[in-house]
Amino acid sequence: ISIVKKIFLFLQSRLQLHLEKTVIAKFSRIATLSEMRKKELIDYYGINISNISVIPPGVNKDKFKNTNPNKNILNNFNINQNDPILLNVNRQEYRKNLDYLIYEIVKVKKIIPNIRLFMIGIGSQHDHLKLLARNFNLESNIIFLGQVEDVSKWYKVADYFVFPTKQEGFGQVILEAMASGLPSILFKNVKGFTQV
Repeated sequence: ISIVKKIFLFLQSRLQLHLEKTVIAKFSRIATLSEMRKKELIDYYGINISNISVIPPGVNKDKFKNTNPNKNILNNFNINQNDPILLNVNRQEYRKNLDYLIYEIVKVKKIIPNIRLFMIGIGSQHDHLKLLARNFNLESNIIFLGQVEDVSKWYKVADYFVFPTKQEGFGQVILEAMASGLPSILFKNVKGFTQV
């Protein structure tokens, strides 16, 4: 990266921070979804602690708990109902670390050839992730469902929920997995998970 580009990026980030601080200073109250984000607002923007409220998201436990498992939906994908099923529900963005998840499926497939990963969500990395899966010959192992209206049935057909993100504001999908009774595989020490 050239020195000119470094200077430009530096100035751009300073200008963005100035604009954010100017806009945020105009609000008398700010709501955020976790204590971690509250601390970031205080540290990064210098907001008075008394002006910030933490309102954590929630889920309708009954919706996820009472959804009946219907493994017949796997037939639409020519998947044996006994195949091990992983589920990822995520915005498919770079910071979500989904490349890592695909690299791990490459390794797992060597031991468990019939492993399946259903990926629900869309985002700027969607096409890249599909190409990565194709390049590793994982089209039959990784199924990209895109945006799904009712995810509760997918939590019920999976064996594990996998969430490889290294940075998260809260992790509502973890609450959904918990409400569904689905064991979750997560990274340790992700700040946003401490309140889940």
